[in-house]
Amino acid sequence: TPEFILSVNPDPVQPLGPLTVDMTVTNPSSSPISNVEVHLRYPEHLNNLYTNNFSLGSSTNTVTCGSSVSNLCSVGEIVVWNVGTLPPGGGVSFEMLPAVSNVADGTLIQFDAEVWVDGIQVLQKSRTIMVQAAAPFELSVDESIDPAASTGELFYTLNYSNLGGTTSNTQLIFPLPENTQLISASD
Repeated sequence: TPEFILSVNPDPVQPLGPLTVDMTVTNPSSSPISNVEVHLRYPEHLNNLYTNNFSLGSSTNTVTCGSSVSNLCSVGEIVVWNVGTLPPGGGVSFEMLPAVSNVADGTLIQFDAEVWVDGIQVLQKSRTIMVQAAAPFELSVDESIDPAASTGELFYTLNYSNLGGTTSNTQLIFPLPENTQLISASD
């Protein structure tokens, strides 16, 4: 039986963002495995993709999308990589480079792939990624003392970071606690 790896990156991905889908099928046995195919149902929430945006692993491998003569892969079609024969200890990797549609934040995209040998499904892998429209921000607030004396000074340190892509027009608003006043602020 072959072994199979499916990875999808990045996760999360932004709407209209690029994805890299990598698949590797290997033969850990001491005998060749013939008539090997990798099938992947082209997921919802991806833009259509021509097969020239796929790597084939080697010049002897082929890829088709459903019954499409134009080699354009659309949602729901089965993408088939014809691996052929895997020699003992051999393997082949494929790469697909789709782009996410303009979908809502929180949308899940599921990738379902299968390995077939001699017309029989022998392995299945699934990966689900999330679409995240906004860049993830982090904020930590640290006070200098807790509790503070009623007439004493209290210092807040705010640490802000953007773990995502470039952003603009972002505001950080920090309401002061009741019965306090701002003496100074620095960046």
